[in-house]
Amino acid sequence: MQAPGFGLQASGRRNDFVPRLWATRRVGYLIDEIRTRGENRELVTEIVRLSKQYGIITEYTSFLVDADYRASAEDLVRPAEERLQEASKEEIGSAAVNLTLGDKRAMQAPRALNSYRDAAGNEHTVSKIVQAGGRTFCEKKGVWVDSKFEAKTTPLKIKRFSKAYFDLLDRAPEAAKYCAVGDDVIFVINGNAVEISDEGKSEFSAFELQSLVGKEASGR
Repeated sequence: MQAPGFGLQASGRRNDFVPRLWATRRVGYLIDEIRTRGENRELVTEIVRLSKQYGIITEYTSFLVDADYRASAEDLVRPAEERLQEASKEEIGSAAVNLTLGDKRAMQAPRALNSYRDAAGNEHTVSKIVQAGGRTFCEKKGVWVDSKFEAKTTPLKIKRFSKAYFDLLDRAPEAAKYCAVGDDVIFVINGNAVEISDEGKSEFSAFELQSLVGKEASGR
């Protein structure tokens, strides 16, 4: 099942919240399916994927906030499975009620919130996740990491406020939204991982810049 999209670029920018809202409700539905029908690894994997991509935090995926951004998908699925297994055992009692309320809120939420209800009924709000330019960024040890970043890749480091930095923003304006998230940011552009930090590349050749931004040089 794919997230809803928009044919017009302008419409997509105005409705950046729609895919995340859809994903929030989708995660709530999948959790409800697991609690009703039992654990299913495919569903757990989908929950982790959506949670990571859209920054959706639930009782079962709150560990993603503190997980190493270089962790493999398998490493992230295992703890989610364990939490869902524990939840499935809560057939009665206040814990089950609280978790179910949290699941239903995810399904029915009018907007996607970075909060969840734990088994004790406590509300938790997560401040380490932000959205920018239609992307989700999670703060990991002082670095804001784009959910599109693949752990197996090594980002190209670019020195903040250098000529290379401003050339990148000039050729790919969307990158300005990502850079505004924080001082140290890792994001993906044209399939290439970039890390903005206080050290790194300070100048690009015309060929290097074109290779980096590709089609995004036009601002797309």
